[in-house]
Amino acid sequence: SDSSGTLCTLTRVDNPITNTHIPIARSYDVKDWQRNPGKYVSYTTIECGAVSSGDGDDEYLCQLSLPALTGENAGYYITRYYSEPLPSRTLAARFLDRTTWGPTYEEIIEFESRIETNGTRAYAEWVKAQVEMEATSHRAYFRTRLNARTVVSYQYGIPGPRACDVNAKYRRFAFTYNDVELSRGWYNDAGTNGAPFTT
Repeated sequence: SDSSGTLCTLTRVDNPITNTHIPIARSYDVKDWQRNPGKYVSYTTIECGAVSSGDGDDEYLCQLSLPALTGENAGYYITRYYSEPLPSRTLAARFLDRTTWGPTYEEIIEFESRIETNGTRAYAEWVKAQVEMEATSHRAYFRTRLNARTVVSYQYGIPGPRACDVNAKYRRFAFTYNDVELSRGWYNDAGTNGAPFTT
């Protein structure tokens, strides 16, 4: 490729009907051409180096030796792809989406301003700030806000906040299976283990 942010690919089409492009080689960000693994990798050679242009200035070139085409082959194709610079807001959203559980709009806007001020250094500063934060326990956070389902219906002491306390969670049902069984009025000594009563 002739400039940073550019990808050049060399492909071969064996069947013009299917028009399937088989990768042969590639070059990106002004780097040397490289062979692509695949069908023709062992038949392709690449040599890169300085070549004298005759006027005293050397020119850096890559020479590719390719498998010969047959009458039915469509030919070789060079395709160039350009990457346009992304807006700072898009870069901020992409980065935070990959490094957090999901950013808010305000966090994206705030990090966008960091990118515009500090460039790529903003990423390193963000990671450094995260590493220096005091670790928190996800397990403790979860337990604080958990109202576990009670397996047996006769227990009076139920862990977790009460119905109207802060962080209380509500069930999507009013009665458990055991509640229904107990409502039938059957009772015996074995029933204190929480097993359902059946007729």
